[in-house]
Amino acid sequence: MRPLHKGFPIGESLAIAVSGTSEIILLDPMAKLIWEALYQGFTAEEIANLLSDGTNISAVDALLDVSGIIGEWQRSKLLVEPKASTTQILKVGQRIIALENQCSDVEELIANAVNHLEVSTEHKTHCLFQLLDKGETIDLIKNGKCLYSAPYADAIAQRLIYEIVEEGYRHLDFITVLHAAALKWKGHCFVMPAKGGSGKTTLAAALMHQGAEYLADDVVPLLSKEGDICPLRTSLCLKEHSWKLLQPSFPFIANSPVLMRDGNPVRFLPPSSGISDEGEKLTTQLIIFPNYKTTNQPKLQPLNSVDTLKKLISNSTWFGESVTNNRLEELVIWCNSADAYEMSFDNLENGIYLLNGLLDKKNQHT
Repeated sequence: MRPLHKGFPIGESLAIAVSGTSEIILLDPMAKLIWEALYQGFTAEEIANLLSDGTNISAVDALLDVSGIIGEWQRSKLLVEPKASTTQILKVGQRIIALENQCSDVEELIANAVNHLEVSTEHKTHCLFQLLDKGETIDLIKNGKCLYSAPYADAIAQRLIYEIVEEGYRHLDFITVLHAAALKWKGHCFVMPAKGGSGKTTLAAALMHQGAEYLADDVVPLLSKEGDICPLRTSLCLKEHSWKLLQPSFPFIANSPVLMRDGNPVRFLPPSSGISDEGEKLTTQLIIFPNYKTTNQPKLQPLNSVDTLKKLISNSTWFGESVTNNRLEELVIWCNSADAYEMSFDNLENGIYLLNGLLDKKNQHT
């Protein structure tokens, strides 16, 4: 048994709120020590030994006192049975993440977002996330430090997905992180940088259904002036307007959990293919800036290097703490060498048609 929450120190005492009532209990120093030790996972015997080591109380008497206090707290429903946890080992980019989860509600909400990233438990982990169900709240802990606490599973699920993505790229020595989708199709690796609402993610999902290999969405770390990127195959985050468009291709979307992201309802779509090469560098020399509007005339417009750089900058490239001359120089070199296009389209079929034609033409010239 363990406390529902850790309480609030006041002087040498500890204030405890009795869940579901207006009652407050003030624990004396000895009861405070017992409560805090239980909260940390100590057994009654271990707590009794702690007490007897620091006082003249025998271990037997200390255990009687501790057991009596714990029994009283149990009858007052101040303690709960620790919840069983599940453990997953995830690979995100080049990082191996352990996730220990006591909250089944969160587990259901994040399943489509992370389950495809699961790898064998033989991998050495770089970091540990824990979800601790405290009854009134759920704590999200990373490497022993509490990052976030909330009473609702959906809030914790959103933050956990964010933290997992962050862990996948923050350690990388990147030039910039593109707000883009990345795919490989017909022998070509390409990125689609765009602002929200451009149709980027919906088009990426439609291309995936056509057989394109999904590499990343929203977060694409650019690692070199040659166009090397690191795949981060976290699930595609689909906004509400995409659900109906994609349901014929992915019928299960209709039954997927809904989360809120930046005030918008979203569902997560996992990649169709495996992730055996997750974290390996891939090189792209093709940049497609998608521009979806129902009034658009479908067309591909080649871009010069200046316009390419302007569009990259305006589409939320992120340079870390600050942009350096070295990073900017390498980004400019990539813009000078890559083929870039603005792709205007009015529906998914025309977007796929334009891109298919471009890649076929490239293959004819190689």
